[in-house]
Amino acid sequence: TFGRFLALNAPPIKIAALVAVILAAFRRDRRVLTLAVGVMVWVAVEIGFALHGWSAVSRYIYEAGVGVGVLAGVFVGRVILDAPRVLEWMRLRVSPQLAGLASLIVLAGFALWLAPTARSRVVYEREDLSDQRARATELKLLDRVVDHLGAARILACGHPNIYIGWQSALAWDLGTNVGVLFYNPHSQRTHPQPVMNMYPRPYGWSFFPSHIRTAAQAARCRGLSYKT
Repeated sequence: TFGRFLALNAPPIKIAALVAVILAAFRRDRRVLTLAVGVMVWVAVEIGFALHGWSAVSRYIYEAGVGVGVLAGVFVGRVILDAPRVLEWMRLRVSPQLAGLASLIVLAGFALWLAPTARSRVVYEREDLSDQRARATELKLLDRVVDHLGAARILACGHPNIYIGWQSALAWDLGTNVGVLFYNPHSQRTHPQPVMNMYPRPYGWSFFPSHIRTAAQAARCRGLSYKT
């Protein structure tokens, strides 16, 4: 989890955030320090989740990554506002115009440092956009299959078995709560029941019932094997 958090922001962002926290400590800026502590506590909680075997996926640390981005923004603000004071502390007497130029040079260097990361993000987002369009097509097909077979018939047949990434969309299509769709294969040993399997395929979707043991169950699941 900590490794994922470190990979969430580019190195320049992390360093800028760290400098902002150090400056906040000297300035006793409680707002910035509170945000920094909040980020650290958030990451610590996610690490605890991972160590205990609980869910600690990447999306749970986006908030902490955003906090680091805000701290990097604070760094940018401090460069702009504190440049004259820093130059004065360095015993360099310059005009406000030269102080502004110095801050501009620092920020330009920071922006150039970020340029490779920005380019890689643009490439990634273009690829992700293509993937999300393909997923949107799959979601539309899933909705059509549910409409074709009937939500009530699917639920009457057996417990839906679909990959977790599709459960929210299926819950919407079925008009039920996503928690109802949680499927544990090991529960079949203690509480055997029919299962309505739903798998995404290169051609669309494959629906088919399984674990049918009685004639009544077979009757409820008849006609629900379907491929798009």
